[in-house]
This record gives sequence, structure tokens and C-alpha cells, in this order.
Amino acid sequence: MTTRPGLTRNNIPTTLYEYQGQWLSLFELGHRYGISKRTLESRIKAGLTIDVAITRTAHRGQAIKPRQRHVTQFEYPRGSGSIKTLKEITTEAGKAYHTVYARLQRGWTLEEALACR
Repeated sequence: MTTRPGLTRNNIPTTLYEYQGQWLSLFELGHRYGISKRTLESRIKAGLTIDVAITRTAHRGQAIKPRQRHVTQFEYPRGSGSIKTLKEITTEAGKAYHTVYARLQRGWTLEEALACR
């Protein structure tokens, strides 16, 4: 990535980035491609090149990596051969999902986590 020091309209020092033969600030690049300056800064700090940082989004307003809910599958009841998600198991048992999940994170077995009040 090629950079050089530059000045904005108000003579404020800024870094200019070379992109497609032009020297532009992050604000100018963001404005041109519909990406915030802050997003571009964070992507560059993460080690992305200017090309990748600009073209990384699929659609404006859509996250790069969609958030995925945690899905844990268990054979429940044990030995039955039936695979269920933790959400299904807690719903059937009448227990709070987050309580059982926190207990599992602490090292409890599934049976222990479901047995307690």
C-alpha cells in the first residue's frame, strides 16, 4: 500500500492513499464508494489493502460477516440417537436457555445443567 502525507482543504495534515492512479484521503475514498472513513480506517488497521477495504462489503448497510447465533447440538437423551439443539432441549425441559448455556460454559455436563433449579 502506497501512502504519502497530504493536506486537506483546511490545511490539516492527512495521509493520502494511492488508489487507481489517484491520491485520495480516506474521507474521499469513503465518500466515493459509500463507506465511512472510520470503517476504512479499521479495515486498514486490520491489515487489509485499500482495494480489499473498499470492495469488502456486498451491499451497503449489510455486515461483512453476518452474526451467527450459537447453536450447540447434543444427543439427548443420551443413548437415544436423537440429536437436538440446546434451544430445543431447554424448551422441552422448561429451563432458561441462557442459564443452561452458562452452566455448560463453566464445565457442567448437560444433565447437571438441566437438573438444577
